[in-house]
Amino acid sequence: SSDLTPSSQDTSAVQKAKSLYNSCINETIINSKGGQPLIRILPDIHDWPVATENWDAEYGATWRAEKLIAQFKSKYGKQIIINVFVGTDDKDSNVHIIHFDQPGLGLPSRDYYECSDARSEE
Repeated sequence: SSDLTPSSQDTSAVQKAKSLYNSCINETIINSKGGQPLIRILPDIHDWPVATENWDAEYGATWRAEKLIAQFKSKYGKQIIINVFVGTDDKDSNVHIIHFDQPGLGLPSRDYYECSDARSEE
């Protein structure tokens, strides 16, 4: 169905996809919420030292980035703040190393969405 309103005829996955899509395109609701969704999660990151003055005196040796990153991953199901993964070393493909990178938005590249196969060209 081309209708984007979730219905009981849809599978659970399709209902969720339609709800997510609708929540992303409803700019009126998005704008009315302003920064509140982000403000609601700020208590979760209050232990991020970058957000405090003189963090070394307050946290010292007790603060662990890996613990906080693991908590975020567990709670939100996504790597936020920093993306950590094991991958092949660019200089030696026989070696695996730990990579640190900025997290993505969770969406594949633009190429993923563009249809360029023979069937879509028809």
